[in-house]
Amino acid sequence: MLRCKLIAKNTPKPKRGESSREKDDVLDCDTLKLYFKEMARYALLTPEEEHALGKTLSELQQKSRKLARKIARCQDPGYISAKQIIRQDIEKIRNKFVQANLRLVINIAKRYCNKGLELPDLISEGNIGLFEAAMRFDYKRNCHFATYAGWWIRQAISKALAYKGRLIRIPVQKGASLQRFFTVQNVLAMSLGHEPTEIELAEYLDWTLEKVQELTQLLNQTCTSLDATIYTSQEGGSFDLNDSLPDEVYVRPEEAILSIDFTENIHKYLNELSDKQRKVIEWRFGLNGKGQHTLKEIGEYFDCSSENVRHIEIKALRKLRASKFVNRVRDYVENNS
Repeated sequence: MLRCKLIAKNTPKPKRGESSREKDDVLDCDTLKLYFKEMARYALLTPEEEHALGKTLSELQQKSRKLARKIARCQDPGYISAKQIIRQDIEKIRNKFVQANLRLVINIAKRYCNKGLELPDLISEGNIGLFEAAMRFDYKRNCHFATYAGWWIRQAISKALAYKGRLIRIPVQKGASLQRFFTVQNVLAMSLGHEPTEIELAEYLDWTLEKVQELTQLLNQTCTSLDATIYTSQEGGSFDLNDSLPDEVYVRPEEAILSIDFTENIHKYLNELSDKQRKVIEWRFGLNGKGQHTLKEIGEYFDCSSENVRHIEIKALRKLRASKFVNRVRDYVENNS
């Protein structure tokens, strides 16, 4: 990607006593000024110059492809050297397209400010899209390069906002819908004189009310650090958000006792079954700690068919239902749900 050569020694140093945020703002402002100054050196291309450069670029690319086919057949040093020269000429022409349209990137990037990325980052992402447009441009389409590049610049910036503009990444298409929703919300607020309701937004955008509610929730979504202080005592102690979250690893004593009691009851009632029935139930439901098994796997172990295993399972479950086992399980589930 083409980058302007910004000389660090020309950047004024921030004054003492300024916060880190203020220092960053000063550096960003000075960097942008140097970037704009460097960018002003490059003149815009006329339609005739753009057409001539596009034609030359197309011819060079065609020659490069022919040389690539020849190099694939025989590694001739002359072909390799010629291809490198053509590649350098192609890069020079692409750089001319990029340099002449740096202003277009800034013009588009300004529309995406205050949406998650700073202006320098938006310009950098837009330059990536501009360079991609220079690589793909075809003058035979009878389309101005700025028109063609505008789509690639917007696509690169929108993608960057979706991936980098939020702590929680959202899909690119969802980000485009969110961008349109945000714009329409501001337009309606100015025209109606009040914040538009969800019904008004749905009618204007021709969307369902559920989609508007989903985007409203997504737009108002914020992230809070677990280290954020939510309470400070008079003695100077603090209580962080992380302190209010339950420990999922720690098991409460009453839960541990109930779990042990439930396990003992399961084994007690399973002992009322025959040895074969007990093993089938343990294997089918993973009560032996080795995971659940299929009827076919159990049949191979007992050297019988899957249908025989199924009949054994049905008889065993009938015995368990006739005992107090079902009531024990129901009580345990209700108390721990």
